[in-house]
Amino acid sequence: MNVTQILLSLLYFVLSIVASVGGTYAAKLIKANTNLKYKNEIADAIVAATACVQQTFVENAKKEGSFNDAKQEEAREMAIDKATEMLSEGAWRYLNNGRDESSVKDYLISLIEEAVRSMKKGA
Repeated sequence: MNVTQILLSLLYFVLSIVASVGGTYAAKLIKANTNLKYKNEIADAIVAATACVQQTFVENAKKEGSFNDAKQEEAREMAIDKATEMLSEGAWRYLNNGRDESSVKDYLISLIEEAVRSMKKGA
């Protein structure tokens, strides 16, 4: 083996390490961007669904004087149903990945409650 062959072997070795590290970094970056995209999609769906339920169901119940704990729970369920209908398949998989149904519901309820607080602040 001459010096040129040794240097080429060393160069190939270094390039393979750089490519491997770069590929791993790129894969992590793509996954992080995809996760952020799905988180934003979920949040947007919750805000839209909550606003819709607020404008239709909640306001009518309040006008009728019938908005109570049971109606509040019904409004939450309506918002969850509407929001999940809006989600893409990828966002739906992201939402349910590694979570049981109860955890998903609790997460969505926390987002709904935050959306309601934001709407009240804006009103």
